[in-house]
Amino acid sequence: MGAHAGTPYRTRFWPVFLNGAVLSAGGCLVLLGVFQLTKFVPNPWDYLPSLLIWAVVCSGVCALAYVWKGTTVVGEEGIGGYTSWYAFRRVAWNDVTSCRKRGWPGLRFVKVYGRDQKAPMYIPLFHVDQRGFREHVLRLVGPEHPLRRFLEC
Repeated sequence: MGAHAGTPYRTRFWPVFLNGAVLSAGGCLVLLGVFQLTKFVPNPWDYLPSLLIWAVVCSGVCALAYVWKGTTVVGEEGIGGYTSWYAFRRVAWNDVTSCRKRGWPGLRFVKVYGRDQKAPMYIPLFHVDQRGFREHVLRLVGPEHPLRRFLEC
């Protein structure tokens, strides 16, 4: 079986982009506040429009890269996804030992721990076809599978 064999489920662009844009814009405002307090530049608020544009552009590029690369693969033999180091891993269904919910405002993940794996996978719960992903996984796992309780909510 190939590393990416199975049905791919892509993540949504907008939740990732909006989280990045809000964080970047907040960082810009903090930076401008520091510049104002330290008198680093004469009028730092003149830079606000250009900093916000760069924040939005950078967030868009990062979100596109994440959505393009960050795909969850579901197959008969198991589930594949990425670790926090962005390395693709596949775990057989019967090798999943536990799952934990992780989140960020607007972004929900399930942290999947596999037997004999040091780094857990992060499975996003904001796929383009989230309903199809959910139904596909529920059809393949048993009633006592650790991943089932996060998808039945």
